[in-house]
Amino acid sequence: MGYRFPIARRLLGFAARARQNWLLRHQNPFNFVIHLVGIPLAVAGVPLLFLAPWYWGVGAIVVGYFLQWVGHRVEGNDVGELIPIKRALGLPTVAIAPGRPGNPTRGASPGLPHHRYRPRPPRLRDLSHSRRPAQLPAARGRPTGTAGKLRQFSRRAGR
Repeated sequence: MGYRFPIARRLLGFAARARQNWLLRHQNPFNFVIHLVGIPLAVAGVPLLFLAPWYWGVGAIVVGYFLQWVGHRVEGNDVGELIPIKRALGLPTVAIAPGRPGNPTRGASPGLPHHRYRPRPPRLRDLSHSRRPAQLPAARGRPTGTAGKLRQFSRRAGR
């Protein structure tokens, strides 16, 4: 069933990786909550540009992004939209705040709730590819594939 929708599987994988990245970059509770206000406000500003006087839309976008910027200043990392621009200009960036789990250059901060940052458990799909060659049926002398099944069937039937 999983092989019938490869595009959907890739999109879901991309969404899961993007969510994990977002959670790594918003670990401070204040930053997380301020983003819950700032993101919808900035998104609501786009239709307001067309449905209301222009200054309401511009104001909503500016205030929404300002709230997110304040959250990232508290967290100690850069705003996500500015990271590619800073990298293109050769400026230093801070994607994940120093001292946070997930930052490979620093250790974990002792006061963080670690239940959010556990690695995901292995899925059945992952386990099916983890068998060593010695455990595969063909490595033990058993026939595999359609021809092998026909040979097994003919042996059982006495042919």
